[in-house]
Amino acid sequence: MNEKFNWKYIAEAMAVVSVILTLGFLAYEMRLSRVVALSERGIAMYEIESDVRTLIVENSETWYKGCIGDPLTPQEQVVFDNIARMVADWELTRWVNLRTGIVDLNRRRTATDAALNRYRFPGLNDFWEREHIARSSPLEDVRTSEWKELVDSIYQELIDNGIKRDVSVGACGR
Repeated sequence: MNEKFNWKYIAEAMAVVSVILTLGFLAYEMRLSRVVALSERGIAMYEIESDVRTLIVENSETWYKGCIGDPLTPQEQVVFDNIARMVADWELTRWVNLRTGIVDLNRRRTATDAALNRYRFPGLNDFWEREHIARSSPLEDVRTSEWKELVDSIYQELIDNGIKRDVSVGACGR
């Protein structure tokens, strides 16, 4: 009877060890999956940035005129607004990634980049104002409204502090 009793404890101990090993393996797999997801997300962000830069290069004259606030033809306005929308979406995506902890950077720095673009380039500021009015709604995503509030507050700080605007148009959208 003692022999059966010992086997019972050994079987229970083996079951506990099996559960612990299984949980350890699952934790390892989850960590590995997160690393893969982060890598894929980073690659996607670089691809988006590359696409935006390619569009800017292909439409550099329109982009230049739009950034400095020169009048655009209706066709040029469509091109400029679409590229500006991609830049704004890319900046917002960076901010959301930071907010969710996907990447480890400073959220305020990301919003400052967007505010500097608005501040230095009248065409991008005009676009921001048009988009801000057009997209404002009670159903707006909380992340988007927080983003807009942060960019607006930094933009106002730049105006209040009189930061120089003399930047090469080559920096427009960066």
